[in-house]
Amino acid sequence: MPPSQIKGDRDKDKVIEALYDQINQAEQILAKVTSETPAAFLEASWEAWRNTVQKILQLHFSDENLARSFLLTSLVKGAQQTRRNEKRELTQSFTKSIEFLKGLTSDITKGLHDPSEINAIHLPTAIYILRSIMSNFHLHLKTMYQDPVHARANIKMEDLKRIRIGNEYDVQRILYGLIRPIFPEARMEVTEDAGYKSVRYDIFIDDYSIAIEIKCTRSNMSERDLTEELGADAFHYRTDHLFLFIYDKEKVVVNTDAFKKTYKRDKNSFDKNIETFVIQAVTI
Repeated sequence: MPPSQIKGDRDKDKVIEALYDQINQAEQILAKVTSETPAAFLEASWEAWRNTVQKILQLHFSDENLARSFLLTSLVKGAQQTRRNEKRELTQSFTKSIEFLKGLTSDITKGLHDPSEINAIHLPTAIYILRSIMSNFHLHLKTMYQDPVHARANIKMEDLKRIRIGNEYDVQRILYGLIRPIFPEARMEVTEDAGYKSVRYDIFIDDYSIAIEIKCTRSNMSERDLTEELGADAFHYRTDHLFLFIYDKEKVVVNTDAFKKTYKRDKNSFDKNIETFVIQAVTI
């Protein structure tokens, strides 16, 4: 995954200055911590400082990757609860975060986050490509596994007929195989903290904050079961764009158009864009 870039209209020295200012503030807070310092005061200082750093990273960099990495690095599990070692954990989080920012300023100085002169695929184009791949997933299955093979090919039809989609891991593998040549930075099985619990992205493309949740229907699954599974985790994903990809192997979705419309969301009125794809055309 290429590093996040400083926004083109930002001065690199000003970005470094802003980060060093936050490093100094954190070090000043830690210098004042004593055995008498109330844990609640330290936690309030920590939360305010961390939120400020997050906003600075979002302001100066081209995507959310650095801000997200910073939050994961600085995460204090159970900070709202009473813990025996709360002050020690908060102090350690300050220290880890300071190290993160010092490493970042060093990388900026080396030019590792300079704006690229050659732009990668722009977000609207990336979304268009992913929509095309998922909308036409059935065509890949038909072309690859069902259409007649050339008489001179080493791959024989009987070989292809042995391949069957049994569950969502099979769907995930095929879909990932179609996506990764175009988006080499795409990853599978990415786990991230989402506040009260962790969530797992089946496929995640960091550069665009795009997650794909994959489902494959089962013989004992109803449309209601599918709806509950989608609602259980998907809406907690911390991404800008979420694609719900359902390979309806058992054809449990009665009205695919209505089903897709149910899960359509827009970031202007919701916290993320959500789009749903339901594929029923091919069973292998």
